[in-house]
Order: sequence, then structure tokens, then C-alpha cells
Amino acid sequence: MNQLLRTIDDFDKKAALASARIRSRPLTGFLVFITYSGSGAVWFPLAIVLVALLRAGFREHGLVTFLAAMAGALLSLVLGELLKLIVRRPRPYDAMPEHTTATRRPTDKSMPSTHASTAVALLVGLLVAGHPWAWFVLPWSLLVPFSRYYLGVHYPTDLLAGAALGAAFGLLDWTWLVEALVL
Repeated sequence: MNQLLRTIDDFDKKAALASARIRSRPLTGFLVFITYSGSGAVWFPLAIVLVALLRAGFREHGLVTFLAAMAGALLSLVLGELLKLIVRRPRPYDAMPEHTTATRRPTDKSMPSTHASTAVALLVGLLVAGHPWAWFVLPWSLLVPFSRYYLGVHYPTDLLAGAALGAAFGLLDWTWLVEALVL
């Protein structure tokens, strides 16, 4: 078991260092935008706007279902932040002085990636519900976790752990929560 963990850790470190070799200026700017779109600074105001629309009577295009998927994503964010406090895995740039990033350096811990968990939770929630916006969210939900790797702030296994967490939350139906809190 210890050998397996060492092998995974070695892979993660080599992969993290390789992220710097694939960077280009135009792609970096685009992926900084993508990573920002997957942050709480975007999610929380968007949730407030969608809740306001719902309370104002706008129920078109599966808004309740979208908010239910979004609720699962936000709950995966909360659990992910709690898991970071337990796991306490240092970010790649904290563990390897030679590692570079292409964006600001988050100060919290690395595992799991909450960007990956929220993006995947939203996608899975929309897919399970058969929501028509799922296919528009799909490319974004793949780019958000990739952006975290590309920018140098996560190891690949952080992203896999976040995606697994998000998938679990996305498989659950959170409509009851939206109805209880909003309607």
C-alpha cells in the first residue's frame, strides 16, 4: 500500500511539474477566465440572481432543476472545503519549490479540488435530471478542472478526488432543498 501511495505521489509531482511546459500566453488568459468562472465569486451571485428569478415567478427552461443541480454543487463545495481541512495536502507550489503557477496562488490546501467538485456536480446533476442545458455545461465542466491543473494549483489526483465528490453530489436530487428554501 505504501508503495502504491508513493507511486501515485511521484506521478502527481511529475504531472504537476509538466503543467508549466504546456502553457502558452493565449491559453493561459482563457483558462484564468475559465477557472474564475468556477469560483464562489461567480457561483454565489449567480445563485442569488436565479433564486430572485424563481421567486419572481420565472419558472421557464427548468430553472428549479438547474438550481437543484447548483445546490448539489454548492454542497459539494462545502464538503470539499471541510475535507481540505482534514486531508491537509499542500498545493504543488508549497511542496515543490521548483513548481511554477500561472495565476495567483490559493492559500488553502489542495485536496480535493472544489473547482472540480462543483463543475462535475453541476454537470452530473443536470445530466441525471435530463436538463436541456447539460450539453452546454459539459465543455465548461471539463475545462474548469483542467484549468486548475494547467494553472499549476492542483495535482491530478486532487482533480480526480474533486470530480468523484462532485459526481456523488450530482447523482442526488436536490429539488427538495430548493423547494424548501426558495419556494
